[in-house]
Amino acid sequence: MATLLILVSLGMVKNKRSHFYQKTYLTIPNYSVYLSNLRRSTMYIEVTPAYGRDYTTAKAAKADWKAGKDFIIQCIMHPDDGRYINIDDAKTDPSLKIMLRYNQLTKVTNT
Repeated sequence: MATLLILVSLGMVKNKRSHFYQKTYLTIPNYSVYLSNLRRSTMYIEVTPAYGRDYTTAKAAKADWKAGKDFIIQCIMHPDDGRYINIDDAKTDPSLKIMLRYNQLTKVTNT
């Protein structure tokens, strides 16, 4: 069970700079469950072929992904943007969903 401290404003004095606050404690019984579910939320990332490779079909891109070849993370929301990744790295984080870019980055497919 988690307890959060909430400051409730009771009003302002005439100069509008000082507040009077009342301390209020709120108990949330399922807060830890909420946080663990938030950590497990799915993150979609797009990857592009590394070392100048390109594929004309989704089948070829998926085959190289499953063969363990390197791809580059192209997702500005991911902390590892620009780093190399392969299927073995992706398996360590089950919340990742990988989208493969191919055909000069004009098409996308999932793994």
